[in-house]
Amino acid sequence: MMMKENLQDQVELIMKIIIGRVTKDLETKTTGSGTPFVSFDVAENIGYGEKATTIYHRCAIFGEDLVNKIVNAKVKKGSFLKVVGGQKLDAYI
Repeated sequence: MMMKENLQDQVELIMKIIIGRVTKDLETKTTGSGTPFVSFDVAENIGYGEKATTIYHRCAIFGEDLVNKIVNAKVKKGSFLKVVGGQKLDAYI
């Protein structure tokens, strides 16, 4: 069994489906290497009644084709979305 000494180096990738509403308008940006990306938050409602809660997810889409696709779909604050992709979890100590 191999163990890492630094837990911050351990990263886990999980496939996730999020269905919820966009909390603010999309922000289109470019990385230092010139790759366009869009970042946005999605509010996902879980449960119902007294046990209802909302989970907020920070999402990012990378690549010119995907960025153009979501921008052309006119996604904005309040839009209902289904997001499918990888969720990156980092360990914090």
